[in-house]
Amino acid sequence: MAVGVGAAPGPGATAGPPDADAQPSADPSPASPSHPSLLQPSPSNSIHPSPTPDLPEPSTSPSPQPAPPPNPTSVSSAPHIKTHHHCTTPDGWRLHLVRTRVAVTAAAAAAAAAGGGGVLPARRCPIVLCPGLGSSGAYTFDLSPVVSLADHLASRGWDVWTVELRGNGQSDRPRLFVRSRWWTIDDYVTKDAPAVLSYVRQISGAARVHVLGHSMGGMILTRLLALGGEAAAAVASATVIGSGCFLRGSWWQALEHTMWVARFLWLVPAGATLRAYAPLALGRAGLPLVDELYFWPPNTDPVLARAVLARNFSAISGGVILQISSGFGARGVCTVDGKEAYADPGRLARVETPVLFVCGDRDRMCPPKGAAATCALFTGSRCARFVELGPKSYGTRDHYGHFDILMGRRAEQEVFPLLTEWLEQHDKDEDEQPPGPPGKEVAVKVGVAGGGGGGLGSGAGLSEGLGLGGGGGRGGGGGVREVSEQSGAAAAAAAAARVSSPHLRARL
Repeated sequence: MAVGVGAAPGPGATAGPPDADAQPSADPSPASPSHPSLLQPSPSNSIHPSPTPDLPEPSTSPSPQPAPPPNPTSVSSAPHIKTHHHCTTPDGWRLHLVRTRVAVTAAAAAAAAAGGGGVLPARRCPIVLCPGLGSSGAYTFDLSPVVSLADHLASRGWDVWTVELRGNGQSDRPRLFVRSRWWTIDDYVTKDAPAVLSYVRQISGAARVHVLGHSMGGMILTRLLALGGEAAAAVASATVIGSGCFLRGSWWQALEHTMWVARFLWLVPAGATLRAYAPLALGRAGLPLVDELYFWPPNTDPVLARAVLARNFSAISGGVILQISSGFGARGVCTVDGKEAYADPGRLARVETPVLFVCGDRDRMCPPKGAAATCALFTGSRCARFVELGPKSYGTRDHYGHFDILMGRRAEQEVFPLLTEWLEQHDKDEDEQPPGPPGKEVAVKVGVAGGGGGGLGSGAGLSEGLGLGGGGGRGGGGGVREVSEQSGAAAAAAAAARVSSPHLRARL
């Protein structure tokens, strides 16, 4: 498979060891920067190219403070090195990946060897970050040095890989007469994801990989686990952010009756549309319905929001749009032929992989109820948890929407530690995992603002009776509660589990 190394680090930066079999690649297109750097000054413990000149001035509203100058003898404060890679899918699409690691300086290595400085913990498995619908992995997880999940994880010793699926970012784009412009989510599941996992394992030398999927990336991960096989067996833990396979109640559903047009379109120009709207986002001339679909505005810096809308999105295949529209039905997202649901209760009940679902309480794109319903179907998982972020359901300072869960004003303080702790708990051999009850237990944090607590209500199936209210509970709006939802005859009851995480325990 083809491999490429991105541009060298900036002047004065100390690069880490290059990847053994990486070869120089062509310079990235100016329209597709190899790594976005959106706010200045950039923290000095991260290697980023110069900022793009056409960005608006940073907002004067509160935003995360820049990191302090790094200690040259501290391993944990070393700069990041980003290398660019490519792998090829079975049907010939070339996918772009960015690997982020800490570049350890000679002084830091010497200090660590002498017992001084911060020594990064040894991590067993690398992490693959998979973006959502029409999105670039770089702009979803590595938007700016001010807030970057990729940099946050790398600074804590993780080997981080951000992915760009076919048709997005610097991965292959569809070309007339070269390959079909039509692809579906099924192609992401059966072709792109296995190719990425195989490549990351090959280059890193790891037997297994942690996978984190945002939005549609979480749907891809759910289906990958449901199908089983070699790719699913390679997933050490699954983290699903702002995602679920049941989309009933999503604001996207208002467009359901227009999505049939996608049958006659090779590509839906989502990227161009959002780029045109970006300068207005979260401003006086902005459209609240559009803004809240992507962000919870009070929790989002307008500069970062506009950068996401202007740079993150590409045109979307009509096949993907049609498949997303199936998520509004009672079965949730289904395969392109309609024969099987992605959240098939029988298949998901056999998945033993630890799964964490995290969703914002104001996520208008992927409703928390749909995320909770999907999580509840992992009845055979060694550990399955659902966390709803919000002031009443989890004790965060503000509400969270769809994208600010990764780049909100306090995401680095309130969201990233939760993800890091989960990864650390499951970065072990199976025989070293924390002991858990056999099979059917799910630790779920539920509670909608003003909802009065309660677990997943019983009803005519997970896609129909998903009320998060009803029933008593501590604090009247949150906590870890029992899940006792029957999904017809297909799903077993998902009982409440122990809560071993301090981040979950602290809210009880």
